[in-house]
Amino acid sequence: MPIEQIGKYEIEYESEALPDDAGWAAFVAVYGESENPAHRKEIVARKRVALEASFNNEAAALDEARRIARSMLE
Repeated sequence: MPIEQIGKYEIEYESEALPDDAGWAAFVAVYGESENPAHRKEIVARKRVALEASFNNEAAALDEARRIARSMLE
């Protein structure tokens, strides 16, 4: 699961194989600054993005998750 720091936000990208070989789904979680450095403050809980889409492989799903996460922060 790739993690990227964008400004004060930490973004987690994730992909998951769909059942019955239906492709891959893209997921995103967003965390913000916390008073306690040992814990992250959840801004957006892990959720599936691009609900209408499935992707041919894990890399494509991760790319889409990253694209959507960046657009969420604009």
